[in-house]
Amino acid sequence: MTKISEMRNHVVMTQIDVKSIRTARHLTLQEMADEIGVHISTVWRWENGQQPRGAARKLLSRMQSDPSFVCAGQTEAAQ
Repeated sequence: MTKISEMRNHVVMTQIDVKSIRTARHLTLQEMADEIGVHISTVWRWENGQQPRGAARKLLSRMQSDPSFVCAGQTEAAQ
């Protein structure tokens, strides 16, 4: 019975592949950071194992699932 209750409380979070999102959009680390509104080191950490959290995770999840999604900060030249 313990296993069932543990499973109910377990949230499965899909992996966000930040580097794939960035390279598919032909963005540099700095451009990706500017697009999302974070520091370049944050993007680097995401690309090297640390998963994004909070609002950034939601935004990146949307970017990952919908390649045509454009952030408000993205210019037409970067598309």
